[in-house]
Amino acid sequence: MRELPTVSVDFETWYSKEYSIRTMSPWAYVFDERFDAYLVAIHGPGIHWVGNPRDFDWRSIHGYRWCMHNAGFDGLIVTRLQRDGVIPADVKPGEIFDTADMVAFLRCKRALKDAARILLGREISKGMRDKMEGVTWADAIARGWKEAMIKYGGEDAEPTYLLFEKYAHLWPEAEQTISRLTREAGWQGMHLDKKLVTDGLKLLGDKVLDTKRVIPWATEDDSGEKPLSVGAIRKQARKDGITEVPASFAMTSEEANDWEDMWAEKFPWVSAIREYRRTNMLYAKVKTLDKGLREDGTFPYSVKYMGAAATGRSSAGSSDGNSNVGGKFNILNMPRKSMFGVDVRPMFIAPPGRKLLIIDYGQIEARLLLWRVGDDKTLGKIRAGMHLYEAGAEELLGLPNAKGLKESDPASYQMVKGTYLGCGYSMGGAKFSKQAPLLTSGAYRPTEEEAFRVVYLWREKNPRVVRHWAIHQQNLLRTAASHESYKVELGSGRWLEYFQPRAALYTDPKTKEQRRQVLGYQTQGGDLVNLYGGKITENEIQATSRDMLCDGQIAIDKLGLHVYFTLYDEFVIDVPADGAIEARDAVVDALRHSSPWAKECPLGFDVKITDHYEK
Repeated sequence: MRELPTVSVDFETWYSKEYSIRTMSPWAYVFDERFDAYLVAIHGPGIHWVGNPRDFDWRSIHGYRWCMHNAGFDGLIVTRLQRDGVIPADVKPGEIFDTADMVAFLRCKRALKDAARILLGREISKGMRDKMEGVTWADAIARGWKEAMIKYGGEDAEPTYLLFEKYAHLWPEAEQTISRLTREAGWQGMHLDKKLVTDGLKLLGDKVLDTKRVIPWATEDDSGEKPLSVGAIRKQARKDGITEVPASFAMTSEEANDWEDMWAEKFPWVSAIREYRRTNMLYAKVKTLDKGLREDGTFPYSVKYMGAAATGRSSAGSSDGNSNVGGKFNILNMPRKSMFGVDVRPMFIAPPGRKLLIIDYGQIEARLLLWRVGDDKTLGKIRAGMHLYEAGAEELLGLPNAKGLKESDPASYQMVKGTYLGCGYSMGGAKFSKQAPLLTSGAYRPTEEEAFRVVYLWREKNPRVVRHWAIHQQNLLRTAASHESYKVELGSGRWLEYFQPRAALYTDPKTKEQRRQVLGYQTQGGDLVNLYGGKITENEIQATSRDMLCDGQIAIDKLGLHVYFTLYDEFVIDVPADGAIEARDAVVDALRHSSPWAKECPLGFDVKITDHYEK
């Protein structure tokens, strides 16, 4: 880490029930006309200052490292205040250091209140912040709250600095780079096709209205009961003699599907409420794109570094974890295909004179699992040029030559694909029968009986993987008895840690049978979860895949190319249109060598050069 003088910078801003970061994206909130940063606290060696940002000598910390607890938000405030002339445009931090991202890397809850309590043993009260909802700074002064607010502001800035001082050396520079690239990519945003957004909004708006007209209690102007009001649905069901209503109306709910099959023909509103749910959700997404489009044609978004506690993968949303609420858009969970005549993905386009280079690591988790357990036989076939599922078919089905299986026997190919994607983490037959269609886009749909046979066959043919689960399970139980954390070193050198594991007896609610299980915390201050060998293996492989992706992103950045965002095993990259082929070749070559710790794992890449985002 560079030697830089360091201070923490923490802003307090006005908010209300209608205007809040809880329901708006950071960009929309900060650049709203209602925005008011009325307080800033600066803390570091020899400095502790709290007051109005207009009164601070910003040049005094020019070139310093500015620590912020959620820099994706506070960094935008700096941009806004520079635009407004509050902070001189030529004043720049030497670097921005996000302590919220740092504590997430340390597997701790990222909220400052939690991080200070867990990592510093320090309690922070948010009482004054809660009292300021809808209260302006002038109102606070009139109520005699000025001194209390100044004290509160300082109490946030000081632990932010102390977190940096105590733990910064534990956050690798490569991870700090990923934090910065993730934050800056969201600020830069992606270009949108305005016409596609407008047309999609009109089409979906009409569809929402058409669907409402079929729902007896709903009104077009929303003056009546909400279309998805549970009370209204149950009342109508009783009126029509429908005795039971499902707990969930999601398309993945088997109970809801059976309920719709039984009643929809006689009562059209039964299908209408489920269609309204899907249509309105998509309408809200597109509406968010339309409202968030900036004058330069780009749409900013928020992605949270290390948002997934178990693996370290990114997740959508701001620091409060919300996404697709109000002005938030989950760029990591776009619909995979067109719905109701509207496809969201093509709305994201390359800027003029540019192309999108989309690269994903083919079957990376399945390959990394074989590499982790040392299955050199199957990996050897892949190194020789076979596709993973072809090599897998030879091992699983005993085929003498599975080359070209996808074309010669597509049914077997899809079965092997679903098996290798679904069975690596101790999934049982009942669950696999439901997951296989999702893993193969509906191409493989085993009965439950067949799914059990396939699961047992896969385990028989992959004893190294089964042994890996068992080793984790045995070590978990041993660790639970010793009351120590359970630690797993990844191939990348990063560690996963499971806190306070303890053994417990679990009673199956259906069979009433008891079995021993291990409970523990994936995050310090998080929720207690069930841990077992297959789950630890899944976390281990997904975390390793994430680390490989991070290595790749840094390598791409060194080529001078910009990654718009990453999605599990995929990069979306901005490249010049007249140099797209050269950029593709350079990126693929860089990715092949970006993770030397996994040089024995054969990699495959699926590559597209396109004008818009697609899967």
